[in-house]
Order: sequence, then structure tokens, then C-alpha cells
Amino acid sequence: MYRYFGLIVYMVLYINIVYGRLPGDTNPDTRIYRGYAYVHVQDEQEDGVPGVKVDFVMQVYFLGDETMVYNSTYGRTNQDGFVYLTTEVEVSAWYGSPTSKRLATGISSESCMSAISSERSVSTQTFFIDPVFTVIVDCDKDNISDELEKQLAELFKPVLHKHSFELQTDLADFDISMTGSGGTSIKATNSNGEESFSGTIYSVDNLHISSGYNIDSYANTQSPKKWKLNFPDDDTFRHSGAPVGQRPVYYHIYKSGDYYYVQYWLYFNMNDLRDNNQTANDTWHEGDWEHIAIQIEVDQDGTYTPVNINFYNHYGGRTRSASDSWWSSTSNPTYQSIQQGYDTNHTHIHVWVAANAHALYNRYDSVYRATVHIVDVEKEDYRDNVDYSPSGRDLYFEYDKLEKMGELYSDYSIGSFHNSTFYPHYYMLGGKPWLAFIGRVGGYWEEPFKAATPSPLMPTFRSSVEWIGFTINSSGFGNAEPFIWGNLDIFNISYVSDLSTGD
Repeated sequence: MYRYFGLIVYMVLYINIVYGRLPGDTNPDTRIYRGYAYVHVQDEQEDGVPGVKVDFVMQVYFLGDETMVYNSTYGRTNQDGFVYLTTEVEVSAWYGSPTSKRLATGISSESCMSAISSERSVSTQTFFIDPVFTVIVDCDKDNISDELEKQLAELFKPVLHKHSFELQTDLADFDISMTGSGGTSIKATNSNGEESFSGTIYSVDNLHISSGYNIDSYANTQSPKKWKLNFPDDDTFRHSGAPVGQRPVYYHIYKSGDYYYVQYWLYFNMNDLRDNNQTANDTWHEGDWEHIAIQIEVDQDGTYTPVNINFYNHYGGRTRSASDSWWSSTSNPTYQSIQQGYDTNHTHIHVWVAANAHALYNRYDSVYRATVHIVDVEKEDYRDNVDYSPSGRDLYFEYDKLEKMGELYSDYSIGSFHNSTFYPHYYMLGGKPWLAFIGRVGGYWEEPFKAATPSPLMPTFRSSVEWIGFTINSSGFGNAEPFIWGNLDIFNISYVSDLSTGD
């Protein structure tokens, strides 16, 4: 019925539109051209979707397409998934008749819907258009339905094995960590090391600092700033995790080519190697992000099957096939039902977490070792500690919820506020807004002019750990120097057998 109504309106008005005037127009020196759109929005089952914002743009060209006038409007679908839209342009009669036109409709970017298909969404022939959009709920605008992302995250969610040397009591929740005792300080320095901003935040809602052209913690600006958070100087807080019931594992899912990629991110308040003689320099840094990524193919019958897994450690990682990785039938913290190799009854990936550094490993893999020597004098000798044994302490990082991270976008029109269109403003959709923060997450150990273990950037800005990307290399990739030493220092990274200390 609704569609017939639209066609009747079109037939009544089209004759007037062709002649460039409508009933009621009184100014002979101008002409009004109106465009009409009768839009239907449906889901994958072809049921109407209410409340979806639809944009409608009309462009009319004159004088051999040398002059264009346009107008736009929007509306929301009714309970049956329909919306009727109209817009108009008024031009001088001197321009004569239009030489061409373009009507276009689309699902608004402000909506949590994404169109996976459309029919008749653009017209260059008439001033009437009746498109049909098929949409999915997709708040992060990555063209993967939010429900599918949730299902994949649940299907493969990990079991996290913990070492007895671990100082972190639990996984941390970044939202909660920002409200730590005494608040979190945030500072910005310019290229000369001079402080250009300093403040205290008590909530992630205050992490976006914006003031004038050159102060913005979510943007690159014309005068570059180095942003850094510093947590309270309190080891009890820095070693704490989220309260039981609020401990998250974060997930990020994207599609590239024929594969889906499911990432699980762990956040810790601190990377602290000062105890148990783990390093020669008592190194530490606040804030620690680590993750694994699962490459997934979709079978013809719609089954999602893991192919490869990247276990990331420090500034790189290593690839293991699904058949070489370890899986169980439950995500409960246990070795029960564990087996090497994936099948549809064993879908939960097992991950071994290095003590305090939190690098992630497949079972029985060799571990990261970093050594630094100067003229036969040992400056550093660090190796990861993991516990591959099913007997003895049998410790785990338990968690209570999966939290979606969303997708990162940049907007150069917002960036123009910072005095140049070449400096974008970043923002997140469908997840955690604070992932747009461009600075370092926490303070860190350093020896002036000698060495440092910098705190990390947000996962969205760390190219070495592949927010979007999946390097396949079983021998290892990445792991550029994590320490910055003098020119005479000799730095070496290798993979060695895990020590049984602390297992």
C-alpha cells in the first residue's frame, strides 16, 4: 500500500516538475525542482526495520553541467521500515532547463545500521526514487554484523595460563583504571620537551583533552605533542586488576580478503620486572596491552574455522597453525579436555602468559630472550617465564566478560580545526572511545640518555602489533629493539628454552 501511495504522488507531481514549476509557485523569475524518495529498509529476512536514519541528496545541473545546485534532507523509517522524503532546489529561470540530475539515498553514518545491499539507491533519470536497503546492526561500521562479531568472540574465547611469578592480581579494566586512587595525570610536551599541558583525569570521559588549534589528545596537530598518562605512584594499585565480576577480555574483529580475524586483547595496569631477578635493571612500565589474533576462513556451509593463530610477544610475534595450537571444549580455567589441534568440539584457544611482561605463547614454544653487552660487561639479560606444566600451581587469569573495542576512524574535516587538513582527528565507533588516545599509556623506567622501556601506545596506534594486519611467519616477525641503548651497546634478541623456575 505504501509503495502505491508513493507512485501516485510521483505521477501527480512529475508533470509539474518536468515543466520546472509546481502549483502554488508565484515567482516567474525562479524555478523550483523537487525530488522525492520513497525508501524501504529491511533486514536479511526482508522484514522492515524501524527507526533507521536515511539521508537523501538531490543534485541538479544546468548550462551543460557547468553549474550544480543541490539540497539534502533525512528522515527515519516508520514501524514498517518505510520513510518518505522530499527536498527541493530553487534556481533562477535564467539557467533554463536542467541538463542532468542525480538523486541519491543512503543509510546515515550516524545510524548503527550498515547496508549490505541496495537496489535503486541512485537515479539520474527522474526526480523520483524508490530504493530498498538491506541492513545489519553494525555500530562500528566495519560491514560485519555486531551479532556475528559477538558470536565469533564467544566461540573461540581463550583460556589464559598464568605464571607464579606474576605480580598482577587480575586482568585490568581500562575504564576502572582511569579512576584509580588519586586520579590519573595526563601531560603533553612539545618537540623541545617543554610541557604544554598538564592535568588530572578521574574518568575515561575526560581522556579527550581539546583546547585550541594545537592541544588535542585524540588528534595529530600542527605543532606535534607527545601525550602520556601517569598512574598513581602506588604499587598496590598498579598491581591490581579489576574486581571479580568486572574483569574483561577485549575483542576486535575485522575482515580482510576471504578471512575474518578475531583478536583478543588483555590489559594490565603494569609490566613490572623488578622482582624475582627477571632483569638486571629493575625495568618496568605502566600500562600493558598484549593480544593474540586468529585467522578464520568461512566454509561453504557457513562454518567458521581457524587457520592460523598469531601469538604476539613484545614488539612482534610468531604464527602457529590451528593444528599446532592447543584447544579445549570449554573456556573454563582448566587443562581438562585440552588437545593439540582444532576441531568443532574444541574451539577455545589456550594461551600461556609470560610472568609480568605478559608476552603470549603457544604451548611448549621457546621464549623471548634479550641480552645487552658492552665490552664484555653484561648490561641486561632478560627472558620470559611461562608455565607450560599442567601439574603443580596450575594458575590462570580468569575473566568475567568480553568487551568489544570497536573500530578507529579519522576525520580530516574535524582535523582542519587544528589549522591544517593534513592533521586528522581520530575517533572510535561501536566500542571504546579512549582507543583514539594518541599518547602513551602510563609512566616507565628510564635512565636519562641511556635506556628506557617506554609504556605502550593504544593498540590502535601500535603498528608492530598489527591492529589491522596479520603477518604469517612461524619463525617470528617484528621485535625491534625494546630498549634504547647507547651507540656502543650490542643488543641481541633470541628465542630459547623456557626455564622451569617458578613452574
